[in-house]
Amino acid sequence: MATNNPSDNKTNDRKKNVLIYGILILALIATWAYIYWDKSRNTQTQQELQSQVIELDSSKSAVKEQYQATLVKLDLLKTENDSLIKTKSKEIEDLKARIQSILSKQNASQTDLKEAKSLINQLKNRIAGYKSEIERLQGENIALTAQRDSLKVQRDSLQSNYQTATAKNDSLHSKIKIAANLKAAHFDISPIHIKNSGKETTTDKAKRTDILRIQFNIEKNELATSGKKELFICINSPEGTPIAVEEMGSGRFMLKDSTEKLYTLKTTIDYQQGQPLPVTVNWKQSKDFKPGTYAVSVYENGERIGESSVKLEDGFFIF
Repeated sequence: MATNNPSDNKTNDRKKNVLIYGILILALIATWAYIYWDKSRNTQTQQELQSQVIELDSSKSAVKEQYQATLVKLDLLKTENDSLIKTKSKEIEDLKARIQSILSKQNASQTDLKEAKSLINQLKNRIAGYKSEIERLQGENIALTAQRDSLKVQRDSLQSNYQTATAKNDSLHSKIKIAANLKAAHFDISPIHIKNSGKETTTDKAKRTDILRIQFNIEKNELATSGKKELFICINSPEGTPIAVEEMGSGRFMLKDSTEKLYTLKTTIDYQQGQPLPVTVNWKQSKDFKPGTYAVSVYENGERIGESSVKLEDGFFIF
Protein backbone atom coordinates (compact mmCIF):
# COMPACT_ATOMS: atom_id res chain seq x y z
CA MET A 1 0.00 0.00 0.00
CA ALA A 2 1.49 3.31 -1.11
CA THR A 3 1.83 6.19 1.26
CA ASN A 4 1.70 9.97 0.42
CA ASN A 5 4.94 11.82 0.54
CA PRO A 6 4.58 15.23 2.22
CA SER A 7 7.25 16.75 0.03
CA ASP A 8 5.39 15.83 -3.12
CA ASN A 9 2.29 17.49 -1.82
CA LYS A 10 4.17 20.73 -1.16
CA THR A 11 5.56 20.64 -4.67
CA ASN A 12 2.15 20.21 -6.19
CA ASP A 13 0.76 23.06 -4.11
CA ARG A 14 3.58 25.29 -5.21
CA LYS A 15 2.86 24.55 -8.88
CA LYS A 16 -0.79 25.30 -8.42
CA ASN A 17 0.04 28.61 -6.82
CA VAL A 18 2.41 29.51 -9.63
CA LEU A 19 -0.30 28.73 -12.18
CA ILE A 20 -2.83 30.81 -10.36
CA TYR A 21 -0.45 33.75 -10.02
CA GLY A 22 0.38 33.45 -13.72
CA ILE A 23 -3.24 33.54 -14.67
CA LEU A 24 -3.87 36.54 -12.42
CA ILE A 25 -0.84 38.36 -13.82
CA LEU A 26 -1.99 37.67 -17.41
CA ALA A 27 -5.48 38.88 -16.55
CA LEU A 28 -4.07 42.02 -14.99
CA ILE A 29 -1.86 42.65 -18.02
CA ALA A 30 -4.84 42.12 -20.34
CA THR A 31 -6.91 44.51 -18.25
CA TRP A 32 -4.22 47.18 -18.43
CA ALA A 33 -3.85 46.62 -22.16
CA TYR A 34 -7.61 47.01 -22.65
CA ILE A 35 -7.71 50.14 -20.54
CA TYR A 36 -4.80 51.63 -22.50
CA TRP A 37 -6.39 50.68 -25.83
CA ASP A 38 -9.76 52.08 -24.82
CA LYS A 39 -8.18 55.29 -23.61
CA SER A 40 -6.21 55.61 -26.83
CA ARG A 41 -9.34 54.98 -28.85
CA ASN A 42 -11.29 57.62 -26.91
CA THR A 43 -8.45 60.10 -27.36
CA GLN A 44 -8.41 59.44 -31.11
CA THR A 45 -12.18 59.79 -31.28
CA GLN A 46 -12.01 63.07 -29.39
CA GLN A 47 -9.25 64.28 -31.69
CA GLU A 48 -11.27 63.27 -34.74
CA LEU A 49 -14.38 65.03 -33.37
CA GLN A 50 -12.33 68.09 -32.53
CA SER A 51 -10.85 68.07 -36.04
CA GLN A 52 -14.36 67.80 -37.50
CA VAL A 53 -15.54 70.73 -35.34
CA ILE A 54 -12.53 72.82 -36.39
CA GLU A 55 -13.10 71.90 -40.03
CA LEU A 56 -16.82 72.71 -39.71
CA ASP A 57 -16.06 76.06 -38.07
CA SER A 58 -13.53 76.79 -40.79
CA SER A 59 -16.05 75.91 -43.49
CA LYS A 60 -18.70 78.04 -41.81
CA SER A 61 -16.28 80.99 -41.61
CA ALA A 62 -15.39 80.54 -45.28
CA VAL A 63 -19.08 80.48 -46.19
CA LYS A 64 -19.66 83.63 -44.13
CA GLU A 65 -16.76 85.39 -45.84
CA GLN A 66 -18.09 84.34 -49.23
CA TYR A 67 -21.53 85.60 -48.25
CA GLN A 68 -20.17 88.95 -47.01
CA ALA A 69 -18.15 89.42 -50.20
CA THR A 70 -21.31 88.76 -52.21
CA LEU A 71 -23.22 91.33 -50.17
CA VAL A 72 -20.48 93.90 -50.86
CA LYS A 73 -20.92 93.36 -54.60
CA LEU A 74 -24.68 93.68 -54.18
CA ASP A 75 -24.31 96.98 -52.30
CA LEU A 76 -22.04 98.28 -55.05
CA LEU A 77 -24.63 97.41 -57.68
CA LYS A 78 -27.31 99.13 -55.61
CA THR A 79 -25.20 102.26 -55.54
CA GLU A 80 -24.72 102.16 -59.32
CA ASN A 81 -28.29 101.38 -60.24
CA ASP A 82 -30.61 101.20 -57.29
CA SER A 83 -33.79 101.32 -59.38
CA LEU A 84 -32.98 98.07 -61.16
CA ILE A 85 -32.07 96.27 -57.93
CA LYS A 86 -35.29 97.42 -56.33
CA THR A 87 -37.29 95.63 -59.00
CA LYS A 88 -35.44 92.40 -58.13
CA SER A 89 -35.39 93.00 -54.37
CA LYS A 90 -37.85 90.24 -53.39
CA GLU A 91 -35.90 87.35 -54.85
CA ILE A 92 -32.65 88.82 -53.53
CA GLU A 93 -34.07 89.28 -50.04
CA ASP A 94 -35.44 85.72 -50.09
CA LEU A 95 -32.00 84.33 -50.90
CA LYS A 96 -30.35 86.50 -48.26
CA ALA A 97 -32.87 85.43 -45.62
CA ARG A 98 -32.30 81.71 -46.34
CA ILE A 99 -28.50 82.12 -46.27
CA GLN A 100 -28.60 84.17 -43.09
CA SER A 101 -30.86 81.60 -41.44
CA ILE A 102 -28.32 78.84 -42.09
CA LEU A 103 -25.30 80.89 -41.03
CA SER A 104 -27.08 81.89 -37.82
CA LYS A 105 -27.29 78.27 -36.65
CA GLN A 106 -24.89 77.50 -33.79
CA ASN A 107 -24.51 73.87 -34.87
CA ALA A 108 -24.75 74.19 -38.65
CA SER A 109 -23.96 70.88 -40.33
CA GLN A 110 -21.98 70.26 -43.50
CA THR A 111 -25.30 69.73 -45.25
CA ASP A 112 -26.44 73.14 -44.05
CA LEU A 113 -23.22 74.76 -45.21
CA LYS A 114 -23.47 73.00 -48.56
CA GLU A 115 -26.96 74.42 -48.98
CA ALA A 116 -25.67 77.86 -47.96
CA LYS A 117 -22.92 77.67 -50.58
CA SER A 118 -25.47 76.70 -53.21
CA LEU A 119 -27.68 79.64 -52.24
CA ILE A 120 -24.69 81.99 -52.29
CA ASN A 121 -23.85 80.77 -55.80
CA GLN A 122 -27.44 81.50 -56.82
CA LEU A 123 -27.09 84.99 -55.31
CA LYS A 124 -23.82 85.49 -57.18
CA ASN A 125 -25.49 84.43 -60.43
CA ARG A 126 -28.35 86.88 -59.78
CA ILE A 127 -25.86 89.67 -59.12
CA ALA A 128 -23.85 88.78 -62.24
CA GLY A 129 -27.08 88.88 -64.25
CA TYR A 130 -28.01 92.24 -62.78
CA LYS A 131 -24.54 93.57 -63.51
CA SER A 132 -24.84 92.50 -67.15
CA GLU A 133 -28.27 94.09 -67.35
CA ILE A 134 -26.95 97.29 -65.77
CA GLU A 135 -24.08 97.39 -68.26
CA ARG A 136 -26.55 96.87 -71.09
CA LEU A 137 -28.80 99.61 -69.75
CA GLN A 138 -25.82 101.91 -69.27
CA GLY A 139 -24.82 101.25 -72.89
CA GLU A 140 -28.35 102.03 -74.02
CA ASN A 141 -28.33 105.12 -71.81
CA ILE A 142 -25.10 106.30 -73.42
CA ALA A 143 -26.64 105.76 -76.86
CA LEU A 144 -29.83 107.51 -75.82
CA THR A 145 -27.83 110.37 -74.31
CA ALA A 146 -25.89 110.76 -77.56
CA GLN A 147 -29.15 110.65 -79.50
CA ARG A 148 -30.70 113.17 -77.11
CA ASP A 149 -27.69 115.48 -77.46
CA SER A 150 -27.90 115.17 -81.24
CA LEU A 151 -31.61 115.96 -81.15
CA LYS A 152 -30.90 118.86 -78.80
CA VAL A 153 -28.38 120.25 -81.26
CA GLN A 154 -30.93 119.86 -84.05
CA ARG A 155 -33.61 121.43 -81.87
CA ASP A 156 -31.36 124.35 -80.95
CA SER A 157 -30.47 124.80 -84.61
CA LEU A 158 -34.12 124.71 -85.64
CA GLN A 159 -35.01 127.03 -82.77
CA SER A 160 -32.25 129.42 -83.80
CA ASN A 161 -33.42 129.29 -87.41
CA TYR A 162 -36.98 129.80 -86.24
CA GLN A 163 -35.99 132.76 -84.10
CA THR A 164 -33.99 134.22 -86.97
CA ALA A 165 -36.90 133.69 -89.34
CA THR A 166 -39.30 135.13 -86.76
CA ALA A 167 -37.06 138.16 -86.27
CA LYS A 168 -36.87 138.65 -90.03
CA ASN A 169 -40.61 138.16 -90.30
CA ASP A 170 -41.25 140.62 -87.48
CA SER A 171 -38.86 143.06 -89.08
CA LEU A 172 -40.61 142.60 -92.41
CA HIS A 173 -44.02 143.05 -90.79
CA SER A 174 -42.75 146.13 -89.03
CA LYS A 175 -41.44 147.53 -92.31
CA ILE A 176 -44.71 146.69 -94.04
CA LYS A 177 -46.65 148.27 -91.19
CA ILE A 178 -44.51 151.38 -91.38
CA ALA A 179 -44.82 151.41 -95.14
CA ALA A 180 -48.61 151.06 -94.74
CA ASN A 181 -48.78 154.22 -92.66
CA LEU A 182 -50.27 157.22 -94.38
CA LYS A 183 -47.91 160.02 -95.39
CA ALA A 184 -48.82 163.69 -95.36
CA ALA A 185 -46.83 165.88 -97.74
CA HIS A 186 -46.91 169.06 -99.83
CA PHE A 187 -48.03 171.27 -96.96
CA ASP A 188 -49.45 174.71 -97.70
CA ILE A 189 -50.16 176.63 -94.50
CA SER A 190 -51.79 179.97 -95.26
CA PRO A 191 -52.59 182.77 -92.78
CA ILE A 192 -56.02 184.10 -93.86
CA HIS A 193 -57.52 187.51 -93.23
CA ILE A 194 -61.32 187.76 -93.55
CA LYS A 195 -62.68 191.16 -94.60
CA ASN A 196 -65.97 192.56 -93.43
CA SER A 197 -67.45 191.61 -96.73
CA GLY A 198 -66.47 188.01 -96.05
CA LYS A 199 -63.80 187.98 -98.68
CA GLU A 200 -60.66 186.08 -97.75
CA THR A 201 -57.14 187.28 -98.44
CA THR A 202 -53.80 185.79 -97.49
CA THR A 203 -51.41 187.63 -95.23
CA ASP A 204 -48.15 187.11 -93.44
CA LYS A 205 -48.92 189.47 -90.58
CA ALA A 206 -49.90 188.07 -87.21
CA LYS A 207 -52.36 190.85 -86.35
CA ARG A 208 -54.24 190.50 -89.63
CA THR A 209 -54.49 186.66 -89.38
CA ASP A 210 -57.95 185.39 -88.52
CA ILE A 211 -57.46 181.72 -89.36
CA LEU A 212 -54.67 179.34 -90.31
CA ARG A 213 -55.66 177.29 -93.33
CA ILE A 214 -53.65 174.06 -93.37
CA GLN A 215 -53.62 172.14 -96.62
CA PHE A 216 -51.66 168.94 -97.42
CA ASN A 217 -51.94 165.81 -99.48
CA ILE A 218 -52.23 162.25 -98.19
CA GLU A 219 -50.00 160.43 -100.63
CA LYS A 220 -51.11 157.31 -102.43
CA ASN A 221 -50.14 154.13 -100.67
CA GLU A 222 -50.67 150.64 -102.08
CA LEU A 223 -50.25 149.04 -98.65
CA ALA A 224 -52.58 151.28 -96.67
CA THR A 225 -56.10 149.91 -96.23
CA SER A 226 -59.14 151.80 -97.41
CA GLY A 227 -61.57 153.27 -94.90
CA LYS A 228 -62.16 156.03 -92.43
CA LYS A 229 -58.96 157.51 -90.96
CA GLU A 230 -58.80 159.96 -88.08
CA LEU A 231 -56.14 162.65 -88.37
CA PHE A 232 -54.94 164.70 -85.40
CA ILE A 233 -53.40 168.12 -86.17
CA CYS A 234 -51.11 169.56 -83.53
CA ILE A 235 -50.11 173.24 -83.67
CA ASN A 236 -47.38 174.64 -81.43
CA SER A 237 -47.26 178.35 -80.66
CA PRO A 238 -44.09 180.44 -81.27
CA GLU A 239 -43.25 179.74 -77.59
CA GLY A 240 -43.24 175.99 -78.36
CA THR A 241 -46.33 175.15 -76.31
CA PRO A 242 -49.22 173.13 -77.76
CA ILE A 243 -52.25 175.16 -78.79
CA ALA A 244 -55.30 173.38 -77.38
CA VAL A 245 -58.67 174.97 -76.67
CA GLU A 246 -61.24 172.45 -75.53
CA GLU A 247 -64.16 174.73 -76.55
CA MET A 248 -62.71 174.79 -80.08
CA GLY A 249 -62.55 171.00 -80.37
CA SER A 250 -59.07 170.36 -78.95
CA GLY A 251 -58.29 167.30 -76.85
CA ARG A 252 -55.84 164.44 -76.23
CA PHE A 253 -54.88 161.32 -78.15
CA MET A 254 -52.64 158.32 -77.53
CA LEU A 255 -49.25 157.90 -79.18
CA LYS A 256 -47.68 154.54 -80.13
CA ASP A 257 -45.61 154.54 -76.95
CA SER A 258 -48.85 154.80 -74.91
CA THR A 259 -48.24 158.41 -73.88
CA GLU A 260 -50.85 161.12 -74.30
CA LYS A 261 -50.45 164.19 -76.48
CA LEU A 262 -52.54 167.32 -76.90
CA TYR A 263 -54.01 167.98 -80.31
CA THR A 264 -55.36 171.28 -81.66
CA LEU A 265 -58.02 169.89 -83.98
CA LYS A 266 -58.91 166.65 -85.68
CA THR A 267 -60.58 165.58 -88.89
CA THR A 268 -61.80 162.31 -90.39
CA ILE A 269 -60.97 161.36 -93.97
CA ASP A 270 -62.25 158.58 -96.20
CA TYR A 271 -59.10 157.09 -97.68
CA GLN A 272 -59.04 154.87 -100.77
CA GLN A 273 -56.13 152.48 -101.11
CA GLY A 274 -53.56 153.59 -103.66
CA GLN A 275 -55.20 156.99 -104.17
CA PRO A 276 -53.89 160.43 -103.13
CA LEU A 277 -56.22 162.57 -101.05
CA PRO A 278 -56.10 166.37 -100.49
CA VAL A 279 -56.97 167.53 -96.98
CA THR A 280 -57.84 171.05 -95.78
CA VAL A 281 -58.51 172.17 -92.21
CA ASN A 282 -58.91 175.63 -90.70
CA TRP A 283 -57.87 176.75 -87.25
CA LYS A 284 -59.50 179.85 -85.82
CA GLN A 285 -58.69 180.70 -82.25
CA SER A 286 -60.50 182.95 -79.82
CA LYS A 287 -57.55 185.30 -79.35
CA ASP A 288 -55.12 187.02 -81.70
CA PHE A 289 -52.25 185.17 -83.26
CA LYS A 290 -48.83 186.19 -82.02
CA PRO A 291 -45.90 186.88 -84.29
CA GLY A 292 -43.50 183.97 -84.71
CA THR A 293 -43.26 180.49 -86.18
CA TYR A 294 -46.13 178.04 -85.79
CA ALA A 295 -45.18 174.35 -86.10
CA VAL A 296 -47.81 172.02 -87.50
CA SER A 297 -47.70 168.20 -87.16
CA VAL A 298 -50.18 165.62 -88.43
CA TYR A 299 -50.69 162.29 -86.62
CA GLU A 300 -52.52 159.14 -87.67
CA ASN A 301 -52.78 155.91 -85.71
CA GLY A 302 -50.50 157.31 -82.98
CA GLU A 303 -47.65 158.19 -85.33
CA ARG A 304 -46.57 161.43 -86.93
CA ILE A 305 -47.12 161.27 -90.67
CA GLY A 306 -46.07 164.77 -91.70
CA GLU A 307 -45.09 168.23 -90.46
CA SER A 308 -44.52 171.77 -91.62
CA SER A 309 -44.51 175.34 -90.25
CA VAL A 310 -45.47 178.91 -91.02
CA LYS A 311 -44.09 182.24 -89.81
CA LEU A 312 -46.29 185.22 -88.96
CA GLU A 313 -44.69 188.64 -89.06
CA ASP A 314 -45.34 191.58 -86.80
CA GLY A 315 -46.41 194.90 -88.36
CA PHE A 316 -49.01 197.72 -88.75
CA PHE A 317 -51.24 198.21 -91.74
CA ILE A 318 -53.42 200.94 -93.26
CA PHE A 319 -56.85 199.85 -94.41
